[in-house]
Amino acid sequence: MYNTNTKSILSDFFSFLKKPNDQQVNLSTKDKLLVISKLLVLELLFTLIIILPINYLISNLITVKSERLDYKYNTIYAIILLMVIIAPFLEEIAFRSILRYNSVFAKLISRQKWDQYFPLLVYSMSILFGVVHASNFYNDTWLFYALSPLIILSQLSGGFILSYIRVRINFYYGFLHHALWNFVALLIMPFIILLFTNPFTDHTKNYNLEIDENIVFHQNEVQTIIYEIKD
Repeated sequence: MYNTNTKSILSDFFSFLKKPNDQQVNLSTKDKLLVISKLLVLELLFTLIIILPINYLISNLITVKSERLDYKYNTIYAIILLMVIIAPFLEEIAFRSILRYNSVFAKLISRQKWDQYFPLLVYSMSILFGVVHASNFYNDTWLFYALSPLIILSQLSGGFILSYIRVRINFYYGFLHHALWNFVALLIMPFIILLFTNPFTDHTKNYNLEIDENIVFHQNEVQTIIYEIKD
């Protein structure tokens, strides 16, 4: 019987990591929401304790983000529509919709063979999910490729968590978890970090430079750059 306490969820998840199996659990809607909520919290803790420090160290070695001045897709509406709803839904279809044995697969492969190759399928799709997200970064140096497993660690770990939810519960709860994660990662966490971040300033005898960072922009907001040059 599946237990929804945090220790049992973690134990079952790590067992799934060691050898993925196509087994579902029968839970109430309340318990399903409880499972994905706990996994979301655990994923956030893993990000704060492990991933963010690693990203900070890597950022001191190489530049992984491309620079741009066009923020038209950084409006609150664009982020929610594109990154919180559409992208997670399409990614769940692409990477996790096949992670359940069904009547279609039954015509192509026996259940015994499916169970035999199922771990390879989960590993392949979860790793591919992480690798595809390497396109979020811009760098073509050997060091970037050497560090890429750490750079996409968030997507790799997320891929396995989403695969676990897809298999144990169903597609829609995987999508819900994915959407909630993107909402937190793209809006909530950056906003909290920004509260503790001072504006970038640079002062010399010739100029004063101050940069305030925003998380989202209004659709009709004019982007401006103001600079002062001292004579």
